[in-house]
Amino acid sequence: METLEKRLIPFVRKLIIAGAIAAFFAVFAVFPRMGYFCEVDIVPEDVKKDPFGLWLMPVSCNMSYNPFLYPSSWLVGRGQLSIGFWMYSVPEYVGGEFPSLVWRSEADLEEEAILVLILNEMPMNVISNLLIFLGVELLKLRELYACLFGGVIGFPFGGPIGAFIGFFVGTFAVLFVWPKLKESGLSLEIWKTKEKTADTRSY
Repeated sequence: METLEKRLIPFVRKLIIAGAIAAFFAVFAVFPRMGYFCEVDIVPEDVKKDPFGLWLMPVSCNMSYNPFLYPSSWLVGRGQLSIGFWMYSVPEYVGGEFPSLVWRSEADLEEEAILVLILNEMPMNVISNLLIFLGVELLKLRELYACLFGGVIGFPFGGPIGAFIGFFVGTFAVLFVWPKLKESGLSLEIWKTKEKTADTRSY
C-alpha cells in the first residue's frame, strides 16, 4: 500500500515546478514593455498642499498589462486602466556643505506611480499563475507553456493584440510544428522523459 509520503512527493515536485515558473513570470511582469505599457501624466499646476504643508501631486495613468502575466487583472476587467489619484511629494534631506530639503522630481513620482499600480495587481496574478501552472503540471500538458510564452513574448511587439497573436503562434507550433518534429526525430520529449524518471523514483 502506498504511503502518504510517496503520494505527496510527485505533487510537491509539480508544485515546486509551478511555483518556479510563476516566480519567473512575476519577474517578467515588473519590466516595462514586457509586463506592461504605461503613460503617466503629472500636472504641476494642479498641485495642492495638505494641512501639514506637504505637496499633493495629481497623477493620471494609462496602464495596459500583459494578459499572460496579469491574467486575473484582465479577468476582472482591470487589464487596461485609465486611472487618476493623488500622491504625496515628500521632500528628501540632502547633506553636504549646504544641507537642504529637496522636493522629489516628476520622474521619481512617475516611477512610484507605476510601482503602485504593479504592486496592486501583482499578488492575485501570482496566485492565479501558480494555479494555472499547477494545473498544467497535474494534467501533464506542458506543451501549453509554449503557448503561454508565445503570448508573453508577443506583448512587447503589439500590446494585448500582439500577445494574443503570439499565443496563437505558440498554439500553432504545438499543434502542427511540434508533432512534425517528433515524427522526423528532430525533437526529444525531454519533459516527459524527466517526468517518467521522477515518477519511477518516487515508487
